Amino acid sequence: MPCCKADIHGWCKELEVVRYRDEDDREYCVFHAPKGEKGVTLIEFNELLFARIDLSKNLGICDLSGTVFEGDIYFNEYNIYNPLIKLNFSGAHFSRITDFSETHFIDLADFSDAHFSGVADFSKTVFNGISVFSKARFNGVADFKDAFFSRVADFSETQFNGVADFSETQFNGIAYFKEAGFSGVARFSEAQFSGIAYFKEAGFSGVAYFADETLKNGVFFNDAGIKGRTSSDSIDLRNVSPADTDIKNLDFVNPPSSN
Repeated sequence: MPCCKADIHGWCKELEVVRYRDEDDREYCVFHAPKGEKGVTLIEFNELLFARIDLSKNLGICDLSGTVFEGDIYFNEYNIYNPLIKLNFSGAHFSRITDFSETHFIDLADFSDAHFSGVADFSKTVFNGISVFSKARFNGVADFKDAFFSRVADFSETQFNGVADFSETQFNGIAYFKEAGFSGVARFSEAQFSGIAYFKEAGFSGVAYFADETLKNGVFFNDAGIKGRTSSDSIDLRNVSPADTDIKNLDFVNPPSSN
């Protein structure tokens, strides 16, 4: 019998199943088996995952959707000299520290619906293709400091439950943060938006930093709400067009639609 997730994630249908069976007697491959039930050590699991990525380079795409990670994992070896190909991590569960710092993606990076239980380090990561984090959930620190997005960056409906650090991040394409939720501190200090950035209906429960002329025309906060503390040095609205945003006490409250 194939992995019980094969109907959802077809890429694993040819893989052997591990000894673990759940309460419904369903079997899993090593990538979709729950953490602690894979029958391999953390090191062995990470080696299997990296081997699958490397073997997929000739195909131009590596599908790892729905993967459940065993623990800490570091992708630092995939740098400018050894970049990652088109990669599908949609629906993946990253169990602990996830380190993509200084990693290079040369094509699509799909993290839609992914869950990050621990620190997610994307600092200085280079995304040369479309990057998708829509509906992802970050339960720990989400560190995108000094990252580079050359094309579309989609964080629509993404939930940040810890610190979200986008300071010094460069967005060269359209940036979508529509309906994103920021429960902790949100740092966009010195972030650069070269294209349009949509924060429509985004929710900020903590302090939000948009300083040093980060905000320019083409950054839209329509219907966004900031419920946490705001101060004169934490939000800089000098370059936001009044036609697009209704500013009341440094909160974003029901501005007119830009449509």
